[in-house]
Amino acid sequence: MSKQTVINPIEYISSILESNGYGKNLVLGHIKYDQAVNEDYDYQVIRSSSHDGTILFTMMLVDEALNPIINKTTYCTKTITEEELKKLVDIEYIIGDIKMETEIGVQDLPAGRYMGQTDTVYIPVRCRYIF
Repeated sequence: MSKQTVINPIEYISSILESNGYGKNLVLGHIKYDQAVNEDYDYQVIRSSSHDGTILFTMMLVDEALNPIINKTTYCTKTITEEELKKLVDIEYIIGDIKMETEIGVQDLPAGRYMGQTDTVYIPVRCRYIF
């Protein structure tokens, strides 16, 4: 069985900040949301995980995909040179919807076969570099 879920990234990031005790309805200034980026992006952050279906593992996967954007540690190698990267002062991200594909069924892992699920998270990203 396959399922696709779309998550609003701004609401999700706000919930991460709230759960870490920073307050309600906060936004990060270096991350903007634009649905147009879903179709026109520089690159995608993609993370995948197989597990037993526990929602905590799914939430951890989404957090893992968002971390490089939240922490400003990702960029598009096609749109910036190594020389430009050395002059980089800051970076802003425009991101689209977080899309998660879930496959539920028998999983083949090194430890054997079991009933579980595989989640794959996709975040389309466009960068704005500040020199």
